[in-house]
Amino acid sequence: MLENSAGLTLLDPDHEVVVTGEEDHQDALRPWAPRDRPRRLAAELRFAPLRRGRHAGERGIEVLLGGRRVGELTHLMSVRYGPYVDDVLRRHGRPGAVALVRHGRRGLVEVELRLPDVEATPPAPLPAPMPPTPRPSGRRPAPHPGDPRPARSRRRTPALVGGGVLALLLVVGTLAGGAGDDGDAVPTVPVAAAPTTPPPRTTTPPPTTTPA
Repeated sequence: MLENSAGLTLLDPDHEVVVTGEEDHQDALRPWAPRDRPRRLAAELRFAPLRRGRHAGERGIEVLLGGRRVGELTHLMSVRYGPYVDDVLRRHGRPGAVALVRHGRRGLVEVELRLPDVEATPPAPLPAPMPPTPRPSGRRPAPHPGDPRPARSRRRTPALVGGGVLALLLVVGTLAGGAGDDGDAVPTVPVAAAPTTPPPRTTTPPPTTTPA
């Protein structure tokens, strides 16, 4: 276990990655400088704007030792290892990596990280939280603008159909009652035929005039 790895979630040390910008942070690196051979430490990784190159100002990954910035990854390495750092942060952890601190050729203290192999499968993202289930309410949901309005006559259809069936049953029952057996038939009275002989014609005599 590394001496300063408490509280850090170290990534797999499979691949060597160079840290840039150490010359601007020699004051923070000198307390960690080795005497004769490279020193293995635990460096913390954190998202921060890049300070070097044409991608300055964009999101990158900075390297910290003892809580102090000692350099940053290049834009390409920040893009490659961003999912690993983000995965640890989403799990409420502090991402870190094995760091190799040594003296460089120019007399400066340099840092080299050990990170997962870029060809390995990146960490699977965490599943998105499920949306809360809405509670059922007594109100009818408002219709969408594109939905057709329900016809009002649908509610009256069962009543109309029931009334028509009832009337049909009454008519059938009436007809069935009239066409029963002979014993139950209602007696009928024959209607007398009209006389064929015309009635006698009455002739009124003309009035008699008496001369004066």
